[in-house]
Amino acid sequence: MKRLAANPMTTPEYDWWWEIIKQDFEKRSSELGKR
Repeated sequence: MKRLAANPMTTPEYDWWWEIIKQDFEKRSSELGKR
């Protein structure tokens, strides 16, 4: 995961996309944890 974030090709768009992925993942994780 960190290797991806450190990619030299990182752009503002990539950063924005990555934030959405992380938030979505955290949301799913918390939903799974509630069960």
